[in-house]
Amino acid sequence: GYFETLISQVQFQVKKVQVNPKSALSLQSHNYRSEHWIIVEGEAKVTIGKEIKILSEGESIYIPLNTGHRLENTTKIPLV
Repeated sequence: GYFETLISQVQFQVKKVQVNPKSALSLQSHNYRSEHWIIVEGEAKVTIGKEIKILSEGESIYIPLNTGHRLENTTKIPLV
């Protein structure tokens, strides 16, 4: 897939991320920031720590500081 930075400020950043079908982002953890993800299109398999959730369009999730997280697209359509 790809990502596009829509807004970048000192206190925050907004990115558009597309995950291709049957693909996933690498497992990540951040020491200096939390994240908030909003599913715009498709269905996401989200791993936060040891918990896995399935999110659909219009749903969102918070990723705390220092917590391992991954975004995965297990479907046949792009995830945004």
